[in-house]
Amino acid sequence: MNTPVGKKRKPSLYLCMQILGGVIAIIVFVVVVRIHSTEANVSIEGEEIRIEGSYGERFSLDDLSQVNLVDTLPVIKSRTDGYSFASVKKGYFRTESGERIKLFLHVADGPFLKIQRKDDIPVFINYSDSSKTQQVYKEILAQINK
Repeated sequence: MNTPVGKKRKPSLYLCMQILGGVIAIIVFVVVVRIHSTEANVSIEGEEIRIEGSYGERFSLDDLSQVNLVDTLPVIKSRTDGYSFASVKKGYFRTESGERIKLFLHVADGPFLKIQRKDDIPVFINYSDSSKTQQVYKEILAQINK
């Protein structure tokens, strides 16, 4: 189709919809990455540990069977219900041995805070700043040993 010289062609509605769809997709992607990349906030309130943020939860200190710092994670086979982008991993994952675990990770390197509950899956937490991971570990231990 030839456009006569001197006349401008109007952009088609189809092209405008494609551009709008692309912009919306980029905005949604940025928002999702931003929300899930925020580090989990772990707090202790009375006899309860709260993990706030995406996939957060609460559990009683009485439900804990073991809390420790580990340098490595089990080998992750798959994400079953969660988020994984770069080194950030949040939600439920399955290990190579088939065990379900819950992750709140922000860097691939340790240390990792491992919280093992009596009748539930283990939770692994770490922060970009390893000293914060160690601080949360010490706070939980202090509350347990009261």
